[in-house]
Amino acid sequence: MPSPESTDTWDARTYRQYADERSRPFLDLLARVDATEPAEAPSHTLLRELAESPQWTDKMEGALRGANSVFDAMVYFRILTEAGLTVDAWETTYLHVLSGQDPVLHWTSGTALRPVLAVLGDADAQAFTSQYAGLLRVAYPADSAGRVILPFRRVFAVARREERV
Repeated sequence: MPSPESTDTWDARTYRQYADERSRPFLDLLARVDATEPAEAPSHTLLRELAESPQWTDKMEGALRGANSVFDAMVYFRILTEAGLTVDAWETTYLHVLSGQDPVLHWTSGTALRPVLAVLGDADAQAFTSQYAGLLRVAYPADSAGRVILPFRRVFAVARREERV
């Protein structure tokens, strides 16, 4: 078994073995979910619709996850409580204030758009990105101050096993 200082692998069982030498909160935290998937958001529905259009569907090679790849907080709560854990679970929607040229495209280029661009050649990636940017500009118009508001849903769940006394 590797020592707790090993950088090759991290194993929760090894960590728990040395719990007395570590901060207690890390041991108490056995499960944590911080999931983002604004599947119903226009940024993601438009991406899926464009990718599934006749022009692009054959080139996608399964690049996109399904629309339901992240559960709502209640599902995580049930899964974790059925495993005997004490759970705090919640959802929230952040309103991100974006600016600049095609700010929602820029936002999605770091996450949702990456798998799509990874399967396309340069010319196709430019064409797809151009079409997607046009759809996003319509779905997320700038306000009179030039700001684009992007609602962004997050799901959180923190679970812990209560100590037995």
